[in-house]
Amino acid sequence: MIRADERAFLHPFLERGLNKEQRAAVMNEANCVVAAGAGSGKTFVFARRFAHLIVDKGFAVDTILALTFTKKAAAVMYSRIYALLKKLVESEDAHSLAARHAKAALENFHKARIQTLDSYCAFILRTASRLYGIRPDFSVDDVQIREFVNKEALAFTLGHKDNPSLQSLLGVQSLDKTAADFFAAAVLNYSTIARPFDFETSLQKQRSAVQSVWGGVVKTVTDCAPVLADTDEDSDVLKKLEENLTDAKAVGEYMSTIADAGIPLEKKKGVEKIFAQKIVSFAAAVYVLQKKSARTARYKDALNELRPAYNLLTSCANYLLHFGDLCSLVPLLQEFEKKVNGRKRASGLLSFKDISSLALRILIEQPAVRCAEKKRLNAIMIDEFQDNNEQQRDILFLLAEKIERTAPSAPRPDELCSGKLFFVGDEKQSIYLFRGADVSVFRKLKEDLASKDTALSSNYRSSSALIDAFNALFGGFCGTGQSEQAGQAATEDSLGTSPALLPHSVFLQKERFAPGTPFPPFEAEYTPLTVPEPASPAEDTQTGAEASVHKNSRPPVHVCLLQSEKNTENDEDTANAENEKLNDAESEAVFVVSEAASLIKSGAYKAQDIAILFRTYSNQSLYEAQLRLQGIPYASETVADFFSDAPVNDIYYFLRLIAYPQDVHAFAAVLTSPFVRLPQQSALECASSAEKNAASSPCLFSMQNAESLTGEERARFEKGAELYRTLCDRSGESSCADMVDTLWYCAGYRYETLWTEEGGLFSELYDYLYEIARNTDSRGKSLGGFVDELAALLADNRRLNDMDIPLERSDAVHLIGIHKSKGLEFPVVFICGASAKARGERNTDLLYANDEWGISLNFPPPDKIKDCKKNIFFDLMSVSAKQKAAAELRRLLYVAFTRAEKEVYISGSYYLSADAKELLKKEKADDETLRLFTHIGALCAVARKKAEADPDYVGGTTFFDFLFPVIYDFFDEKSGTVKKNVPFTLEPIPALSRAELKNIAAPKKRQSLAAVQKKLRPLYERASAVQTPALHGRYISPSKLAPPESDTGLSAFSVPQPKFASVLFASAPSPAASAPLIDEIVSSFANGEFGYNHFGTIAHAYAEALFTALPVRLPAEAVSALNETQLKNVKEAAQLMAENFIRSDLGREAKNALWRKNEYAFKLAAEEYEPGSRDVIRGQIDLVYESEGGTLTVVDFKTDAYEDPGRHASQLAVYRRAVSLMRNKDFSLVRTYVYYLRSGHTADLTAQTAKLKIDLSAALFEPYSSLSGIL
Repeated sequence: MIRADERAFLHPFLERGLNKEQRAAVMNEANCVVAAGAGSGKTFVFARRFAHLIVDKGFAVDTILALTFTKKAAAVMYSRIYALLKKLVESEDAHSLAARHAKAALENFHKARIQTLDSYCAFILRTASRLYGIRPDFSVDDVQIREFVNKEALAFTLGHKDNPSLQSLLGVQSLDKTAADFFAAAVLNYSTIARPFDFETSLQKQRSAVQSVWGGVVKTVTDCAPVLADTDEDSDVLKKLEENLTDAKAVGEYMSTIADAGIPLEKKKGVEKIFAQKIVSFAAAVYVLQKKSARTARYKDALNELRPAYNLLTSCANYLLHFGDLCSLVPLLQEFEKKVNGRKRASGLLSFKDISSLALRILIEQPAVRCAEKKRLNAIMIDEFQDNNEQQRDILFLLAEKIERTAPSAPRPDELCSGKLFFVGDEKQSIYLFRGADVSVFRKLKEDLASKDTALSSNYRSSSALIDAFNALFGGFCGTGQSEQAGQAATEDSLGTSPALLPHSVFLQKERFAPGTPFPPFEAEYTPLTVPEPASPAEDTQTGAEASVHKNSRPPVHVCLLQSEKNTENDEDTANAENEKLNDAESEAVFVVSEAASLIKSGAYKAQDIAILFRTYSNQSLYEAQLRLQGIPYASETVADFFSDAPVNDIYYFLRLIAYPQDVHAFAAVLTSPFVRLPQQSALECASSAEKNAASSPCLFSMQNAESLTGEERARFEKGAELYRTLCDRSGESSCADMVDTLWYCAGYRYETLWTEEGGLFSELYDYLYEIARNTDSRGKSLGGFVDELAALLADNRRLNDMDIPLERSDAVHLIGIHKSKGLEFPVVFICGASAKARGERNTDLLYANDEWGISLNFPPPDKIKDCKKNIFFDLMSVSAKQKAAAELRRLLYVAFTRAEKEVYISGSYYLSADAKELLKKEKADDETLRLFTHIGALCAVARKKAEADPDYVGGTTFFDFLFPVIYDFFDEKSGTVKKNVPFTLEPIPALSRAELKNIAAPKKRQSLAAVQKKLRPLYERASAVQTPALHGRYISPSKLAPPESDTGLSAFSVPQPKFASVLFASAPSPAASAPLIDEIVSSFANGEFGYNHFGTIAHAYAEALFTALPVRLPAEAVSALNETQLKNVKEAAQLMAENFIRSDLGREAKNALWRKNEYAFKLAAEEYEPGSRDVIRGQIDLVYESEGGTLTVVDFKTDAYEDPGRHASQLAVYRRAVSLMRNKDFSLVRTYVYYLRSGHTADLTAQTAKLKIDLSAALFEPYSSLSGIL
């Protein structure tokens, strides 16, 4: 920690390039919060602060904990700090104290603790994981957690499908959707190992809330009823209502008993029948009353009170009438949660939420761990803290508390060590509410830490004109060309100004709130950005500092508006090709891309200078299409409509045909692809023949299906068939990534993207496809699994997200989401879809949860109650949720704007409602800008009217909702003119027809294939042949490591069969006695479409299913060749063999194991066996488990017809070595067995594998063969 008696000093080298605010932040001696505005050099300051603690304070590099939001940010910070210290050492006297400190840090920089908060939480968990039943070698993977929880949820739902309460909840919803939306969603979203469900507490809170709301409704009805039943004909209604009110009050009193804390949850019952009838009767009476028409002003006021009360009444009624079902389902949720947490502990697979919650619990409950960390850390630095939450704040407070404190709770601010915490963030850039970020935690930090105002306000990224625009639009500060002066002047002028006279701004202003009304904690408060002072010509000036002096002859912000002919505020559909006019979204895309093209062609900017930002990706494909149409290169971090273009589809269908050999649709697609190049009609004829000949010719690529082809077409078919057979043979040993790579490069598909300039834009689809394949390989899945993943992407039309891979194209327009753009900067930014409504919080799932009341369930409304609302707690939180969503949208708009260095374009459409058109009847503006101003004014007037009529109205569902009032402030209504110093332009977006669109397209530059071949023929005819050595693949399968045979003809690791058999088997195996039915099925496939390897895969799947209790999942490539009868016989044989194994000694031992894993994937460096080898042995172990005492057992299932265990000794030796390394066990503690599924015989190869030394140079594996001969 920084001690108060230390003299404040900053090394001159570190002081270079720092302004006054930055220097104060770097040298701050107290626990502080640095409010770092956009482009203010946050990373620059963070790195200087870290170096200052080392160089000037003498801290060891591993005593400073520097936490960032992402791994990428951590890597950037790591490299910057290292480079900074290195430069300091080079510029300093080697014998000086500062140089010695910096040099020591560089020598030990591998110990630097610059990491994400998730990574640090995982470190804390590993120190005490065993105390919480967690393996220290746990892994963190949200994707795998989601997959296995959904599988468990489906099995659990099927097991309880007859539960009446569950049936009441799901209504007509399918079981698989119930499993995902109820059981899986509850555990994934609202539960962790450290913080399981606490339904007892939640039910008490819920009952109290419902009772309070019910009482309020009864009072409202009591007050309003006399007003609404004041005529003679209403006397009977009033009399009946008085009876209902008496019953309603009785219901309110009865509520105290239904969730009594003294009654165990499993014994709680639903509402008694008599009270249920009272609830329904009361609701029916109030429904009639609130449906009356407003005859007088007094009537209208009463109805305005009663109608919202009725909505609350119905949602309360729904909760009460289903309370019994709720109490019945809660134990099921708890049982499922316990099951999932047990699996997490056994497998060591955790979610990120698990590790952070466990880390907090460890720090609170384990004082020894906490004390050790407190002593180890002298300083803690946290970047981007505005995107964190209270749990993460508590973790940091526990690490920074005074050494002597050991209380099992988060410390108060006065219990912290002085100067140990350094928070950096910007409340205006908190945009991860959907991930649990809470901006109010960051806002409260300054108050908690009693921190002085430490702000970084100078924007080094944007031009001065753009900074003025930011201040005017987001803070209501009038720009004068010098933002700092403007900000000061505006602050002084606003003192004592009436809120109504204050200029509008995107962010809320404190001055607009009534005296005594607190500023909402979830809103960001805007402070003006300033233009930095000119940088002195010194080293290490901040990146982007020169951006502040950019000049532009016109305003830097361009608001581009399309007047919609219909209300399409939320219309994000693509254009209908049959319509003459483009729809709004496509018209906007055409305009944006045309503007970008104009900027590029004028030479003002390069393509790489431009970013097109999206709030949602719904219309991204429209922009990609327009960019291709106009010949502009682009790069996207999210791939929309992945299967809409040929390259992905062609490769997918080829791989699908390998995995599913009888898929006629895939066969037809391959025939018309560039791999075969058949005309469509010829392909259809071949496909038709394939369907007819399916029984006699299971392989679709048979010449029997090409009888209608002649000449060149027949030759193409033969060539395609040869390629198909080659890849089928290779598919068993090659990785998915290798298969994709082969089709792209070796089979020549890459060249298909090079015939036209726009075709080159498709080439990067290969990179994305390859990355998906690589990820599939890393999870140990087969080609069939990869094809199934692609099929799921195709069926759901899902986008590819988080594809962070390096692409070759650098000079390209960037397509990126606003959230992903954070931290990036571009000279020109286009913000699209500004009129599209943000998706508010919806209550469409089976459950709803919040921090105040916990989990509540959305039971279908009862038929007896009209217009019944589903969930009282959602209704109570709806206004607050809308306000928080609006606040988040303001911040998101700010992040989008502040990515720009020079210019911002923001575009969208608007629709004039009938009310708006009424206001514009007298307005006639010939000037386009004035017309747009008057339209904006009408839209603002309509919005104000809505807000005045509804006290719960929350505007701000689109970017334009925030911008339009600010824009209209620059229009003088009296004179009908635009005010001076407007920081933006208003530009109309033309509505185009499809005919006009054709004129925009760039001319295509395509050469025919024949022309290219003619041009290139002389070159390759004169080229000399280059001989290259045949290289084998890098990966080796353990099954290929069979040792060479001995002179006796037996395995080199076995002895004569009779003696060997007597040792290993109860009786000698007889090949003739084993599974004749399977032999018959295998022998019926002359071309090997179904072999013993396929049956082995099926048998393994059945054995695995008996352990997991999940449905058997058979890979498509293993069963696709079988007819219905064959498949039934194979399944029955596999099931019988698996059950025999479970009954065996090994099976019973595995069933009761402490830890067990089926299909355990591994990679082992071949250098373990052959020094200098760069190969990798890659495989999957059928079954491995750990017994009491720490012994590991490896079981390899075999379906061989002839049993010779010795021939598998090499394979089992590799498995043994891999398992000992991966599980950190001594080699002697690993046993190895071969289990023959046909006979049930077990062979113990532990002794043989212990003696084995594999010679890879003699191992038999197939060398990699080129495909050049068949292409």
